[in-house]
Amino acid sequence: MAITMEQLQSHLRFYTRRLSDSCKERSTYCLNSDEDTAELYYKGDRTVFEVSISIQEGGNFLQLQSKEYLFCQTSDPHAPALFQALASANARTRLVKFAWDDRSGEIIASADTWLMDASISQYQFYRVLINYLSSLMRNYPRFRAILETGVAADSLDSPRVTEL
Repeated sequence: MAITMEQLQSHLRFYTRRLSDSCKERSTYCLNSDEDTAELYYKGDRTVFEVSISIQEGGNFLQLQSKEYLFCQTSDPHAPALFQALASANARTRLVKFAWDDRSGEIIASADTWLMDASISQYQFYRVLINYLSSLMRNYPRFRAILETGVAADSLDSPRVTEL
């Protein structure tokens, strides 16, 4: 079973209803039915996270992908430290994977979900989205600090995100 734009819209409404009041003010989305995508914006403490949610393969594949999360050019002296931190984060997460686009220098966080023989329920979608956003927010300060200083935080454990 596949997911449709109507189901995606319903799932996004469910996500919005489940958020706390303070988080509802931080989150908004818009749909682009022509491209089978939704753009989600979540205002974190220091930045706005933009996420593209796309339906692919006739609805059998759902992808979440960050837009303009962070940038690092090959010539950046802190690139090796950042790449090490990206690999470390990937080893510690199941759903979200961080990658570097060598053409643009963009750091991309993605989460892929195959929907082969069943659709994704509203609650499953909610959990995927919450886990995805939590991972973006949890890793952002560490990656940002590495880009600025070349040094990772003392601990690999970033502050736990307790509310969305």
